[in-house]
Amino acid sequence: MFRELPGSLQEFSRTVSSMLSSAAVRAYEIIRWRFDIAGWPRPYSSRGIEWSDNGTEWHPFPTNLQVRIGSARAGTPLGQERVDEVNRLLGRGAEEPLAHYILREARASLGRHNVSALVMAMSAAEVGLKQLVSRLVPGAGWLVENVPSPPLVRMLIEYLPQLPLVNADAALAPPAKSILDALRKGVTMRNSATHIGTRHVDIDEVEHVVDAVSDLLWLFDYYGGEEWAQQYLSESVQAELGLREPDT
Repeated sequence: MFRELPGSLQEFSRTVSSMLSSAAVRAYEIIRWRFDIAGWPRPYSSRGIEWSDNGTEWHPFPTNLQVRIGSARAGTPLGQERVDEVNRLLGRGAEEPLAHYILREARASLGRHNVSALVMAMSAAEVGLKQLVSRLVPGAGWLVENVPSPPLVRMLIEYLPQLPLVNADAALAPPAKSILDALRKGVTMRNSATHIGTRHVDIDEVEHVVDAVSDLLWLFDYYGGEEWAQQYLSESVQAELGLREPDT
């Protein structure tokens, strides 16, 4: 097992694996770019490294295999009450907000292309805020779409509480501190990735940002009048904001 190797050998393995993987990925991406080859952003994975003392016989090196386990709603029973709710939404022309769709793309990229997941998650937060402003202040729609906005966190702290929200009680404070802290971290990481060109970010940190943006988007839905959305907020955020999960 990898964990049974001496510490120095574990570090040597990580270094060699990173060097070989980076060289292979760079060559692959150059070929794809040079010859205009279509495909997923990162359609490859490492099968581990092998070693040989004679260049002929190769042996697999112990790997540090990690498995990430998460939870998600894979389906839901559609009783008559839920069918009626779906019909109500369809009847008023509702559709899945673009911000939620972008966040789905971010989650799909986690583990395959974490920088893309980070950038898309932060974009989802910004799109979600603009859509909320356009919905609650129709006259501000043009400005929101055409004028550069102040930084996201500043908007959430200073501007959001001033909006004429449908659920007035929720306007007493900006989003939960845990959401704002994660977004600040996300902004810093995204700036490093997009301005400096960092290609590698920690998946745990990106996943934390993605989860915070998910809470933020459900909060936007709730602020916009969809009272049912608060049930999808994480328990910690509900506690911070003093929100109660609906009985239905």
